[in-house]
Amino acid sequence: MFKNKLLYALVISSLFYSCLFAYDPPRKLISIKNNSESIIYLYWSCDDTMRWYYPPIYEMELSIEKSDKLKNIPLYYKIYPDSIDFLHTGSYERWEIFDICSVNEIYVFFIADSIMQKEGWNNIVKKQLYTKKESFTMEQLEKQRWIIEYP
Repeated sequence: MFKNKLLYALVISSLFYSCLFAYDPPRKLISIKNNSESIIYLYWSCDDTMRWYYPPIYEMELSIEKSDKLKNIPLYYKIYPDSIDFLHTGSYERWEIFDICSVNEIYVFFIADSIMQKEGWNNIVKKQLYTKKESFTMEQLEKQRWIIEYP
């Protein structure tokens, strides 16, 4: 009986203790929260235009390691309605992308599912057919706890 009460007290106290701390995603990830009711696609870049290739951070890793480590890292991200996904920054800490890009801000392009289905990636890049483009400084992302929300 005493063991059950002790176990119960430990479970309750650990639950209470864990609620005191806010969740912070792993340091190599930036959270993307889709608050809309439709699928969106996301592409990020060091400059203000979309490209046919990976952001520079992935190219750098590819040239350094000459491996197919990047084959599972997407060129763009598909994010479902009312969900959270993560933008991966390779083997770098999330704030290091600003150093690697040698810029003060990164650009995030949101692309509607209807555009992606109708146009395909090549036309989207060629015509710059994004739905919304936002730029973020490291300070902005820190204030937002490394969470980017759409819309």
